[in-house]
Amino acid sequence: MSSDEEMPNQEESQNEDLQLAFVTMLEDYKIILDKKMTPPVKSAKDKALKEFTETYNRNTKQNLDAKQKLLLQQINTAAAQEKAAIAQEKAALAVERAAGAVEQFVEDYFARQQASF
Repeated sequence: MSSDEEMPNQEESQNEDLQLAFVTMLEDYKIILDKKMTPPVKSAKDKALKEFTETYNRNTKQNLDAKQKLLLQQINTAAAQEKAAIAQEKAALAVERAAGAVEQFVEDYFARQQASF
């Protein structure tokens, strides 16, 4: 086997090792995957992301690659979008309840008016 054939295998093996390190570290920093975006969780996530990145860089002697950075960004973006969707659903439900309460009030008011005649 020539050294040219060994190089791609070594690179593939190194890439697989880096991917495994990335995934294994994510297990240690589960807060990064948390969908909640409350201020305390967001603060903890920001801290964990910074620590995760520094630890990964130090342990692997590699910087996070573009795909890994994008993945972490997408995780945070998805969490923020989910939070916004939930807030929108809650607002719609509150409006629906308020409309129902107003409708009930009007019905009761007219029923009392008719009863007094």
